[in-house]
Amino acid sequence: MKKRFALLFDLRRCNGCYACHVACKAEHNIPLGVFRIRVNTFEYGGYPSVKKVFIPTICAQSGDSSPILKSCTDGSIVLDGNGIVKKNPERPSYNTKVINRIIDSDPYGGVFLHPYDRCVDFCDFCSSTRNVVADEMPACVTTCNTGAIYFGNINDPESSISRYIKKWDGRVWKGEEVKVSRLKENELPGVNVLYIGLKKEMEEVIGGYRQFDPTFLEVHRWREKGR
Repeated sequence: MKKRFALLFDLRRCNGCYACHVACKAEHNIPLGVFRIRVNTFEYGGYPSVKKVFIPTICAQSGDSSPILKSCTDGSIVLDGNGIVKKNPERPSYNTKVINRIIDSDPYGGVFLHPYDRCVDFCDFCSSTRNVVADEMPACVTTCNTGAIYFGNINDPESSISRYIKKWDGRVWKGEEVKVSRLKENELPGVNVLYIGLKKEMEEVIGGYRQFDPTFLEVHRWREKGR
């Protein structure tokens, strides 16, 4: 069966330590102000039952249906043999129109213009620096100290991510049914970035972001219905 690599964030376990954020920068030498992975902070509920949740977001890796792959017209972004969208090291793009089109096409706001290389950059599951096909984990996974991030071939029932999904999807936890879902599923079905604990209110707030935004740690609030 064809391999299909995916990354899963269990929001119930994420404590907002930003270890994944820092590890990603170190792994790929990402400058200040831009991010391959971003940790969004949200508060909801009302006093005295205020709650906080952290939502890591990356680019919408979705194989041959990837919006950034479709929007690229100069061969600077390719789909490798394992279904991972990545930069073409032999053909970087410096065309402003193409770059802007690629950046604007990603519904998660996970693609940016590298301020030094002057070409697009985005999460490729660390496939450019690690042998993830041979079960070497991405930097964010190996650094996460709460076990909130899982990666692997979801077409392999024995992979760690498949076993974790099988363990939790559909199970009742703290009175609620656990669901493995995706951000903006209506816009981009089949994306290989999965979440546990994602709520519709969170999804509506995440609409992309400015990479050089000094307020990226701003806490967004919404009223949680029924509580």
